[in-house]
Amino acid sequence: MEVTVTDTGELVRIIVSDNWRRYLDQGGIGPAVVNAFKNAEQQRFESTCTTAVENGTIDRLEALSMDDVVPTKFAPPEPTPSPTVATEQLLEEALQMLNSNPDEAKFGEFVGATGSDDELYASVTLSRNSIVDCIVRIPWGMEVGGGAIAWAVKESYDQANRRRLTSGNDGAKNAFGLATDAIQALLNMQNHSKRGS
Repeated sequence: MEVTVTDTGELVRIIVSDNWRRYLDQGGIGPAVVNAFKNAEQQRFESTCTTAVENGTIDRLEALSMDDVVPTKFAPPEPTPSPTVATEQLLEEALQMLNSNPDEAKFGEFVGATGSDDELYASVTLSRNSIVDCIVRIPWGMEVGGGAIAWAVKESYDQANRRRLTSGNDGAKNAFGLATDAIQALLNMQNHSKRGS
């Protein structure tokens, strides 16, 4: 099984060998997908760290003085123009949101599921940061090739990811992606402070 993720941690391709039965039973397909996805995320993170060391980003960050990039005076926060809402009303609205979408298994989890005409079924559960679970069901006695399994998993992932992205929460970005963004933001601040000197 081979999984390819983008630099932001999104699944772009999955390949399942046609001889998957030699290595996995039906119940092992989903966990193998989760493991392959997490391995791809780990490799992406290691690659980002290696690149940061090789191009000198880490050295520049260690030499960065926070006094150069952090203002010493902060403006006080402005009062919000929106009206205050009672706790009971907030709780009621939160419960309605949770009960309105049966595809969300838990708060902060997003599920996509695909079933084909021949009853191959796959579902993928994503959290705000990564993959949580994958289930693949193949009817007893049915011969299913790796391509069909890969299609079903990818389709389910895409559904779950669309739900995650349209949830309106920027927390959907992978934790490794957030670390990479933080390193890049600090590097940009360092470069900006040098130009201002």
